[in-house]
Amino acid sequence: MSPAVPVSAITLKKQLVSITEELPGRTVAHRVAEIRPQVTGIITKRLFVEGSHVDQGQQLYQIDPAQYQASYEAKKAALKKAKANLHSVALKEKRFSELVKVDAVSQQDYDDIYAELTQAKADIAVAEADVVSAKINLEYTRVYAPISGQISQSNVTEGALVTANQESSLATITQLDPIFVDMQASVPQLLRLKELTGSDD
Repeated sequence: MSPAVPVSAITLKKQLVSITEELPGRTVAHRVAEIRPQVTGIITKRLFVEGSHVDQGQQLYQIDPAQYQASYEAKKAALKKAKANLHSVALKEKRFSELVKVDAVSQQDYDDIYAELTQAKADIAVAEADVVSAKINLEYTRVYAPISGQISQSNVTEGALVTANQESSLATITQLDPIFVDMQASVPQLLRLKELTGSDD
């Protein structure tokens, strides 16, 4: 009788297998923001370290605010004057409204003062809008980071004249967290990956 021949057994079981494929690609920033001024003026300060990380809302540049501060103060004074005029005209209109009832003033005189009152109210609205606009321009002299990220080298130096919405940027902020990878694959590679993964995507 022949001796028994040893036999080894292997138990097969289902398990996940990683499929590795090397593909060319490039990293792509999540967001990129080019910094441009919204008012015209002279750069008086650069307030960041070139190549460093900056936070959203951090001031990057200061544009000379002198003319914008003066304009803001002038608009506020004009609004104050318009309000004083409205108060004066309103008192006169109230007085004329009583006098016209007893024919102490003509209807035309009352109509004239009423028109003046209407104009005074309109002047208030215009003056208020001018104050808001002047305040916005003053705030625009402080240039802030719209996003967080790594800031580039500054394209302007202190003393440079910048203009509102100019074509060239003051600097660029690149947000690197998160960061995307743009992969490129040939048609044969894609077909092979679909076959291996059983995916139609």
